[in-house]
Amino acid sequence: MEFYAKWISIREPETEDECYVIKTVDDLYSFAAIVNGANGMSKQERACAKQVADITVNKDFLKPDGTLKFSDDDLVVWTPIQNFRGTFDGQGHTINGLFYASSYVVGVGLFANLKGDVEGDGAVVKNVGIAQSYLKSSGQAGAIAGTVEGNVLLEGVFNSSIISAGLAGGLVGLVKQNGHLLVRNVFNIGSVRSGDDVSVGGLVGKINSGSFVRIVNSFNGMVLSNGNSNLINCNSDSLCKVEHSYYLSLDSVESVGSAATQLEFADGSIAKALREYDSDEIDGSMWGQNIGVDSYPNLTGEINISGAPVIPSYPGDAPESSSSETLESSSSENPESSPSDEVDPDSSSATDGLDFQLKKIPVVSIYTFKNEIFVDEFDGFVTVFDVNGKLLSKSYSNGTARIKVNRPGTYIVMAGKRMWKVLLKR
Repeated sequence: MEFYAKWISIREPETEDECYVIKTVDDLYSFAAIVNGANGMSKQERACAKQVADITVNKDFLKPDGTLKFSDDDLVVWTPIQNFRGTFDGQGHTINGLFYASSYVVGVGLFANLKGDVEGDGAVVKNVGIAQSYLKSSGQAGAIAGTVEGNVLLEGVFNSSIISAGLAGGLVGLVKQNGHLLVRNVFNIGSVRSGDDVSVGGLVGKINSGSFVRIVNSFNGMVLSNGNSNLINCNSDSLCKVEHSYYLSLDSVESVGSAATQLEFADGSIAKALREYDSDEIDGSMWGQNIGVDSYPNLTGEINISGAPVIPSYPGDAPESSSSETLESSSSENPESSPSDEVDPDSSSATDGLDFQLKKIPVVSIYTFKNEIFVDEFDGFVTVFDVNGKLLSKSYSNGTARIKVNRPGTYIVMAGKRMWKVLLKR
């Protein structure tokens, strides 16, 4: 018999249109017991579920660096759903705070493993996000499933959690032999870690021979534990096909799909491209983004603009003050100089053709003089990026900031949530 936390009540959830209705933690764990045939429940591997509310199992249990705030004994442990062949429709909701950490279980995720017939229908998981969760195994792990066998469809799902395993993928750890996985309109912005450099992928970790994975209109926006940002660990057309999908651009690292910079993710360019994708079988209209708030596209279905693009900074991207690119950052009076080209929030260049307008924001002065950039009349953090969106400098301004770079070129300067394009000439 499976063990569940004492405070969780295992009982058959309500049904609607022959599907179990998942609206509470109790419902989620009860559905797992039904599919697994645990806690006295009759086993139903082909069960159907519809999630009707966001669900949080463990709240606020991760530190900013991804480690646990509490001991394992203080957390409610998730029991992955096994051998699932049915349909799980999250209906746009998230499951937050799943926790599992064991070296003894092979498949770890919302589902341990998803199954389908080699020819015919199989498991379908759609319209659900796994957020603020921690899933760890010495075997295979992914936010949605540890492993996949037979025909399986993932659509409109995402991961923004920590996945750590021998074979790790943002969504799926391993596609087994004779597995046929179709992935469309999905994304990963979670941390995906593996001790094996060739067994980790932003969406799918590894594919066994005799299997096939197709990825369409999707993206991975995070750097993986091996220093890459690939969508899938695959270099063979006989094993995978990637269509109209993006991965985070890194210096001298190429992968299947199209490379996109952090700035392109943040400024709505990728959201617009994903949203406009339309084919007989795939509709991209579910993509959206609130530019100025969201650093990445999401599945909200609307693109809005609330401010200048917000580009996330990651540990290790650049030192807090100086580097080989940024030699000095300090306060200074503003010298006589020429102004930079500010990216006007109301101009088309600020939004790359998106038909929206920004609210007026108080003016912050940006000047250049020789190889220095000056930010005047601003209190707060000032960040400098190259044109590819790579973070070069982050420093705090007490009214006026002075940033020195060692070569000419075009730079992106952000003061708070405002952005300027600056050209330095020698």
